[in-house]
Amino acid sequence: MDRKIGKWRTGMEKNKQTEGTEKIITKYDRKMERRKLEKEKEEKKEKWLKIGGTGAGILAVGGIIFAILLTFHNKNLVLKNTYVKIGDHEVTKLEYDYYYKSIENNYYSYLSSLGLSNLNGGDDAMKDIYDEQTVTQIKEVKALADEAKKNGFVYNSDEEYKQLIQGMEESAKASSVTMSKYYKGLYGSYATVNNIEPFLKENLLAAAYRESLTEENRPGEEEVKKYYEENKNTYDSVDYRSFAFSSNIGEDTLEEEKNKAMEDIKKKAKAMEERRKAGEDFEALCIENANEEQKSLYENAEGKGSLTEGSSYGGTPVALSEWLFDEKRKSGDLTTLPDETNSQYYVVEFVKRYYDETKNETIENTIANEKVSKLLEDLTSQYTVADVAGELTYLTQNAETK
Repeated sequence: MDRKIGKWRTGMEKNKQTEGTEKIITKYDRKMERRKLEKEKEEKKEKWLKIGGTGAGILAVGGIIFAILLTFHNKNLVLKNTYVKIGDHEVTKLEYDYYYKSIENNYYSYLSSLGLSNLNGGDDAMKDIYDEQTVTQIKEVKALADEAKKNGFVYNSDEEYKQLIQGMEESAKASSVTMSKYYKGLYGSYATVNNIEPFLKENLLAAAYRESLTEENRPGEEEVKKYYEENKNTYDSVDYRSFAFSSNIGEDTLEEEKNKAMEDIKKKAKAMEERRKAGEDFEALCIENANEEQKSLYENAEGKGSLTEGSSYGGTPVALSEWLFDEKRKSGDLTTLPDETNSQYYVVEFVKRYYDETKNETIENTIANEKVSKLLEDLTSQYTVADVAGELTYLTQNAETK
């Protein structure tokens, strides 16, 4: 019993000692504790911000790396992947663009020569046209190059290639751009002097082989003569005199007034024809019937104001060509012909029709080119087109319309 009471007392004493040693918490202590907690909270927040910033940096770097990889991927697609397969030839986008851009640039140049801008830039219809022309050109180049190799045709294009490059360097300099930019403008975004070289040289080989085929297919004298006889109107020329009586018919003129105006100038033309048949000078009659602005054209022309010399069938006014190139026409024939399109009447006198034998060479070239074109048509028909990249919509459209 005494032991138990002793233990109890000992415990009480220890508790009293502990209570005596505990610190009393004041308002100041609570304030400092709050500051400590807030500081720890801020430190944790700062730590997470740093981690987040690092993550954002990683994402930014990742974005840059992705862009680089995407650019590399796109470049790889252009330089190495097959864009279209023509025959056995796998054509990359780089090579395709070489032809496509050439055709597109030629179109722009043509418009520019007419004083026009690109009226259809970016239009899908124009892309289809360019695509079709591009594929046709690639087929022809590949077919000619293949035939050249097959038949042992050898052509050293180094000198011609060198001249081409020099010409482009001069053009780039004149345009104040680097050769790199000049090439990209000509042949596409990834074009360089080095990677375009094989395409240029293949074109030079194809052109040289085609020229050799043209020489091989030149016709003989009899073939030229036969061709001329079948196409006289194309190669003959005529000399003739003419004078046009014009009416003052406008777009808003009533039909009845138009008919009356045309009838009036027809009577004048017929009157001039009759006077010429009676022996009066054609040039003098022109001066008499010309208005004040026209008179000087005849008065100061030494008798040739009304004379047209060396006119081809295609170069003669449509209203006159059939009559002038009629096989039965003979020197001195005279007539009055209507030109309804231009509201005119012509008085026309035939002088002569003839053939200039210097055109024999033109006929030779025409026959040879026709033969080579037929040969090339047969060759390219064997080259099927596979739209590997799925970008040549004209192929689908053409198939649907058949």
